[in-house]
Amino acid sequence: MPKIFDYLGFIFFFYSNDHPPIHCHVKKGEKEVKVELTCNKGQLANISIKMANKASAKLTHAEREKIRKFVEVYYAEIGQKWEDFKAGKRIRPKRICKEIK
Repeated sequence: MPKIFDYLGFIFFFYSNDHPPIHCHVKKGEKEVKVELTCNKGQLANISIKMANKASAKLTHAEREKIRKFVEVYYAEIGQKWEDFKAGKRIRPKRICKEIK
């Protein structure tokens, strides 16, 4: 379960058995969501944020928006980390401490 980002208490990661489409999981405490990315010609076309499982507590609207804004800025790096992970390369987590507005 490689961690890819730590952003203001949100942990972005992949599960070792993750499958297409490109997506990551985001956890904060007992809350977890799955974030799917749809790209078209290298540009972000859509972000889908879904509950990871029924046992997970729900994120607030403000938390979901923080995740959405983060992914809008870092989608290309998430995609690159996905490709690297699938190719068996080591993923180095990155800590982002400044809130994205």
